Amino acid sequence: MDSSIPFVPQQPEHITLHHEGVIFDGSLPAPDYLRAIQHWVITSVGWPDIPYHFIIDLDGIIYEGRPLDARGDTHTSYDLQNMAQIAVLGKYDEGEQVPDERQIDAIIDIMTWLAFEYHIPPDAEHIKGHRDYIPVDSATGLHIDPMTGESITCPGDNLYVYLPSIINEVADRLASMR
Repeated sequence: MDSSIPFVPQQPEHITLHHEGVIFDGSLPAPDYLRAIQHWVITSVGWPDIPYHFIIDLDGIIYEGRPLDARGDTHTSYDLQNMAQIAVLGKYDEGEQVPDERQIDAIIDIMTWLAFEYHIPPDAEHIKGHRDYIPVDSATGLHIDPMTGESITCPGDNLYVYLPSIINEVADRLASMR
């Protein structure tokens, strides 16, 4: 981590699901891949660390990224303040990778912990996909980022389709803990 680039402090109040956006086949071990991402964002992008708080690999293993008390980063227009960001390694757009049960279970596990630890309500207002923060263009029906002009599909249709059931499972787990 480059200590000359300061983190922006935060307190998680929302959870955002991402995909990393690049096909990941596991041919490079996830820890090595994450170190490469970390090196790239620090040296090329100018961020102080990997942009996400938690990263989930193909086997459902959860890696800790940036500290939760530090705001994450993305190249999009919405305010990331007070968001816990979870990314699944890979690209889950239509016709590409599909998450498996281990990854979905890991997402539910980390979201449940975050919701419990930070008193985040387990609902669609507080747990969203990246694209949910990007306005829909009336002409195309696509989520077009006002800052970049790019269509945002993150966390990808193949992962996004699970988000409502993930939120329901987080709510059920939290209810059973009370």
